[in-house]
Amino acid sequence: MHINVQHNTVIAFDLDDTLYKEIDYVRSAFREIARKLSIDHWLEIYLQMFSMFRQGKNTFDYLEQNYPVTKASLLDQYRNHIPDITPEAGVIALIEQIKTFKGKIGIITDGRTSTQNNKIDQLGLRKYLDFVFISEETGHDKHTPHNFETLMRQYPQSHFTYIADNPAKDFLFPNRMGWQTIGLLDNGTHIHKQLYPKSSEYLPDKWIFQLNDLHVFPSKSEVNLTGLDSN
Repeated sequence: MHINVQHNTVIAFDLDDTLYKEIDYVRSAFREIARKLSIDHWLEIYLQMFSMFRQGKNTFDYLEQNYPVTKASLLDQYRNHIPDITPEAGVIALIEQIKTFKGKIGIITDGRTSTQNNKIDQLGLRKYLDFVFISEETGHDKHTPHNFETLMRQYPQSHFTYIADNPAKDFLFPNRMGWQTIGLLDNGTHIHKQLYPKSSEYLPDKWIFQLNDLHVFPSKSEVNLTGLDSN
């Protein structure tokens, strides 16, 4: 899929299960928690935790009942640890291409401020970003239009694209506002199931299998501005 980019192009990304695999965050947090519970037997604890998670059981209730630890402290470790995560294949190259053609890039994500900021920093994305909207920080999640509207006011007379994965909440308001919307299909590892919505309003304009399927090109006007078409 081709995306034309110029100086008034604004491309916003979701974070979790779009720019990286959220399951990797879960693994990272579980490893850290398990190591703090037992230096010698952390791997067995980790395996038990991940098995319970896959079965939909409450991992932290189990730990609280079987180890000298509280659920509150476990949640704090989970949310505030420094995660061992990496960007999805093609993310950095895609972002650098967009920036090459003067496009604006940022993130609109739901979650806690410290948690999402830790992810952004560990993924090495901060230096590329022109804006970041985190629901806890703004007081509005993607079930409302607030963060999308704020971004449009921040960049008037621009063309907007949102790239995300969850039809339950990601695409409704960008669609209503005339944005281009692109959905990243679940390859079987996403935390939240991609349930088919009742209304087409919740669906993206286009689906892709991976971010490597996106190919960035300068618009004709940007080519002329930069002189890329000169002999």
